[in-house]
Amino acid sequence: MSAEQRAVSPDLVIRPLGPQDEDSVRALHEHLTQRDTYLRFFTVAPRRVDELAEMLCRQDDRHVSLGAFDDAAVVAVANYTVLDDDVASAECAVAVSHPMQHHGIGTALLQRLVDIARARGIRRLSAYVLSVNTTMLQVLGELGWVRNESEPGSVVQVDIAPADPLGNGGSRVAVDSSLRVPPDRPEGGPSGTSANGPSVVGP
Repeated sequence: MSAEQRAVSPDLVIRPLGPQDEDSVRALHEHLTQRDTYLRFFTVAPRRVDELAEMLCRQDDRHVSLGAFDDAAVVAVANYTVLDDDVASAECAVAVSHPMQHHGIGTALLQRLVDIARARGIRRLSAYVLSVNTTMLQVLGELGWVRNESEPGSVVQVDIAPADPLGNGGSRVAVDSSLRVPPDRPEGGPSGTSANGPSVVGP
């Protein structure tokens, strides 16, 4: 298994997304719970999901996207997009299917994304999280992401410099190998931002 493709449990693999994954990425976003959709997109009725899926499955100098796969199905994605006005900064997003949340999959994706950003010379990664999403804010804090206290309101900006020791993608949070969650587990959990822009959902 290459460095770009790693198993995080006996059944789950993280690898870069490609055009062949577009349908599965679209399905992931279309089947988010209403709450998770709101936390990811700041709306319960996001538009242009097809365009988002196409973008997430395109790899180039400005976009990096990773998927977590359970067999052939995409159960989580993470990506960053380089900002137009600063090629050394990027905004990132994470989405995790509801049954796969709270097992560290989003954390593993974020750690890997920070590794890649560092290798590509990105000096700052930013994410935007609803202030009510205390779970994701706690997860990001444990990973070394710092809140931008100059941004008041319901959306919190959190940043990390990939060269920082806490952003080294180490195994600070283990992935729970059980992975499956009982169907009666209550909804809730992590995060979101702008309509089709970067945000965070699911630890």
